[in-house]
Amino acid sequence: MNYRKLLHKLLSWCPVYKIALGGYWYYCYVQERTYRPNQFCSCGQGVYFGAGTLIDSPEKMKIGDGVFIGRNCSINATGGLQLGNCCVLASNTAILTEDHHYRGAESIPYGEARILKPVVIGDCVWVGMKASILPGVTIGEGAIVGLGAVVAKDVPSCAIVVGNPARIVKYRDKTEYHSLKNGGAIRPACRGSTRLWIPAEMRHKYDELLREVGYDVDAGSEHFEFKRAE
Repeated sequence: MNYRKLLHKLLSWCPVYKIALGGYWYYCYVQERTYRPNQFCSCGQGVYFGAGTLIDSPEKMKIGDGVFIGRNCSINATGGLQLGNCCVLASNTAILTEDHHYRGAESIPYGEARILKPVVIGDCVWVGMKASILPGVTIGEGAIVGLGAVVAKDVPSCAIVVGNPARIVKYRDKTEYHSLKNGGAIRPACRGSTRLWIPAEMRHKYDELLREVGYDVDAGSEHFEFKRAE
């Protein structure tokens, strides 16, 4: 008989035990994952770390100003990682900076030594949810990485990539991008923004649904303020 499991089952009915277990879980998985600037090689101002994000070797990581790292990201910075100013890593982003070798290895499934391959992500890069950045990749300034993309090769500045493996589907308007940047219109990503925009084509396509969920599409405005139900 597994007495440990039996004891756990009996205690699971005790409210005090549940509270203590919940507190222990919170300490292990939330409190211990709160990162401080002095843990990194360098860390800029206004950096946000989402709950549940795990960073291996933060001392090998350089972070610019206004960087947003969403929830539950998995970041291995052992091989060296640089995040530019105002770049965004959406929730569940994965970044690897080391690899294993199998060719000419002294053992299987791979050799003992790990191969370090730094990753550089430029200023104002937007990485979508559940994207994966593989070792040795550079993502140029202003690029956009689509949801779920697997980036195995370098991405040029202002390119938009999607898929597995990630491929370029188009580019941002570089003239517009640099005009906004030179004009100082750089807005660090913020969580909980309440400003919403419903494009005209979406209003036409989903008119009935938008009305049912409470958007006043008859007002003639495409912009709304989001208010959470209390």
